[in-house]
Amino acid sequence: METNNNNIANKLEIKNILYTTLLVILFFSCKKKDDNPPVINITYPIDNNSFSTIDSILVKGKITDDKKIVSYSFSIVDAQMKIVCETETYNGENNKSINLNNDFFFSNIYLPTGQYYLLVSASDGTNTTNNYTKITLQAINTELKKVIVSLDNNQTTDIYKIDSGQVKFLFSSLVEYQDVDVNSDYQQIMILSKNGSLKSYDANSYNITWEKSNLNNYYTNYFARIKNFRKTTYVGYNFGNIKAINKYGTITNTYDANNDAFLPSDICEFNNEIFTYFFTKNTLSGEVAYFYETGNFHNYYALNLDQIIGIFAYDETKILILGNIGDSAKAYTLNPENNYLDNEDNFISAKILSAFKDDANNIYFATTDKIQRYSINNKAIYSFINNINNALLFYDKLNQIIYVASGNQIKLYNKNGILITSYTFISTVIDIDFLYNKSLDL
Repeated sequence: METNNNNIANKLEIKNILYTTLLVILFFSCKKKDDNPPVINITYPIDNNSFSTIDSILVKGKITDDKKIVSYSFSIVDAQMKIVCETETYNGENNKSINLNNDFFFSNIYLPTGQYYLLVSASDGTNTTNNYTKITLQAINTELKKVIVSLDNNQTTDIYKIDSGQVKFLFSSLVEYQDVDVNSDYQQIMILSKNGSLKSYDANSYNITWEKSNLNNYYTNYFARIKNFRKTTYVGYNFGNIKAINKYGTITNTYDANNDAFLPSDICEFNNEIFTYFFTKNTLSGEVAYFYETGNFHNYYALNLDQIIGIFAYDETKILILGNIGDSAKAYTLNPENNYLDNEDNFISAKILSAFKDDANNIYFATTDKIQRYSINNKAIYSFINNINNALLFYDKLNQIIYVASGNQIKLYNKNGILITSYTFISTVIDIDFLYNKSLDL
């Protein structure tokens, strides 16, 4: 009987111990639970303070927590609460209180003027608190950073810059020039060579950032071009297609004509479609082809041209294709929506060497001995500059300055044909490109 009583007593003691242990565990578990998020008090900036889209904000205030602050961060978000700049994150070092006196630098040159929010976040490891202060950001102006000049130096491409009226040598690329273009969005200089290599250089350090090769596997002459727009590099490949390449040198899309007998040249964009002129493999005649934004082939038209000069927006529905057949210039207009192709009236019976289109619906073009202006609006041709030989034309759209390269000399003119200044180089000028602080396509 006594044994049974002892067994019962032992069982009750064990139950009491287990019950007490469970209570202790529950007690400490409840103590570890954190129901109190950090508290953020921002004293500066105050609502509706104004800053630039490249700026710094002296963030003042205080973050407190009843236990610890694990981390805190600063961001800029738009009205949809989307982060629009790089977030700065700091270690809270498990402090219970942090006095804020931080310079938060942020940069996004593409943001439009408008209302945004300074987002200050804090975490205690369990809870996160967000604090929003309404601010106004002012878009920065587009500026011309430097003019990139390419020279032909005996199968080497020398790169110079014109900056603040001064000419300075930048670097040499040991390739024979095919085309040069700049990417203002990512501050890159692109050099395409006749052997089919494409090199991207950082526009500030002039180091190579990436390189593509084998763009030209079997063609004797390589006619392709490169063009930068929509923050992307577009380059003609020899197997009848165009490649879209991002800032890291990764191919992101292909625009394929499904015929490797065509070599793409003179790439442009119109109404969200990609246009190019394709030379045929065995002759210099070709066709204009256009592709949907996705990369799918849309349509093409055969043209009686043996040299393409340029493809330009004619109006909101049509493009103008300018080229040469023999020693005469020829122009076509194409409406890609209704697939209508037509010859343009009133063009010249002379060979065109170079052309560009301004923002006022004028096409400036150079023949062997002069520069003329063609008005799209009234289909009339006007004299612009006489007695200038074999000129190549380039246009700074931002400042509306015309650059005329002839031999080893560059002359700058305004829209009235008045000479502004000139520069002389040590060898023949073959290309001029304009590097802005951000793209003019936006």
